[in-house]
Amino acid sequence: MTSLKFTDAKNEKARKLRVLAHAMNVFIVTFTFTLLLNYVGSEMGVDVNKPLKEYDGYTVSIGLAIMLFGFIALYAISFKILGWIFSRFRI
Repeated sequence: MTSLKFTDAKNEKARKLRVLAHAMNVFIVTFTFTLLLNYVGSEMGVDVNKPLKEYDGYTVSIGLAIMLFGFIALYAISFKILGWIFSRFRI
């Protein structure tokens, strides 16, 4: 797998494409995470607009653990896809 770093690009144009790809990746993953978080929260019967201090500690802890796992999983998948794109198009 190729490196995901900006500095490992073959030339200046490839470096700019990598920066653009990473910026788009951050936007897409964060937007997807926010949508999934609101959807899963509403499906579990949790009002996402209600303050956390109104829920018991167990519910909050489990929710935060699930959010952390989901955030890491989404970024891991997106970095795998970016690595594949960088190696496929040799940028």
